[in-house]
Amino acid sequence: MHSFNAGWFQILLDPDFKDNSYLYISYAAENKAKESALKIVRGKLTGNKLTEVETLYLAGPYSHGLFHYGGGMVFGADGKLYITTGERNFYEHLNPALPTAQDVSDKRGKVIRLNPDGSIPKDNPDFGKNAAPGLFAVGIRAAQGIIQDPATGDLWFTEHGTFQGDELNLLEKGANYGWPYKTTGGYRTKDYKPEVPNDLIFKEPVYSWDHTIAPTGLTFYQGREFPQWQGNLIVPGLSKGNLWRLIIENKELIAAEELFINDRVRLRKAVISPDGQLYLLTDEEDGKLLKVVNKAKE
Repeated sequence: MHSFNAGWFQILLDPDFKDNSYLYISYAAENKAKESALKIVRGKLTGNKLTEVETLYLAGPYSHGLFHYGGGMVFGADGKLYITTGERNFYEHLNPALPTAQDVSDKRGKVIRLNPDGSIPKDNPDFGKNAAPGLFAVGIRAAQGIIQDPATGDLWFTEHGTFQGDELNLLEKGANYGWPYKTTGGYRTKDYKPEVPNDLIFKEPVYSWDHTIAPTGLTFYQGREFPQWQGNLIVPGLSKGNLWRLIIENKELIAAEELFINDRVRLRKAVISPDGQLYLLTDEEDGKLLKVVNKAKE
């Protein structure tokens, strides 16, 4: 069950790929006990081979269950590598007294910020002496998509809720996004009532959906087919096959449009190609790469 949430999550090119040939891969790594954890590796693409492969980050501990790894990656305008890590709990009652996503000593349920070589930037936020290395933000359930707004440099990420609670968040240094203390949805464990500390400040989502869409790998539209979409955020989803166009101004959402409602398919990722075309990756046994074209221009 839920095995479709494990595997390879993302391949990301280094900003200086043309000069250094580095690419980054996030995936579900397995140990001898058949437990898994999110791992980030870097290697050089030489011809059709990946060489000099090294592990940059392991968001352990290893555990059972093939879900909620995170695995989103993006380079920020600052040249740093940002990684989303999932909390790895399917039911809320599996959390310890200090929930995984709120425990700063745990790498899971966080956003991690690294230098391209895997070292820790000196200007990362200070979460205390017991904090896991690389922490940039905490309180995140399961974020699969993170992207930079090319116009502003802001970083945005989507987060899976349980029953509803899917969110669009603006990344902020040192922020706590609330999970599982605070959610715009509900819990799978119906009687789950975490004891919330009084001294925490939570970062509110910019937008949350009132039904489950299971948002995945998002992108900002910079293409030629749909001039009216320029600069809009494209958010695909797994649940029932969702695809959304979000219009953002001054860090706020001003409009949301659901696309292709009569042609639904589970979607794992949206990307813009170097020549400005929008492609969608479907999530099926015979998964497809779909090119979105404007038939009105034909």
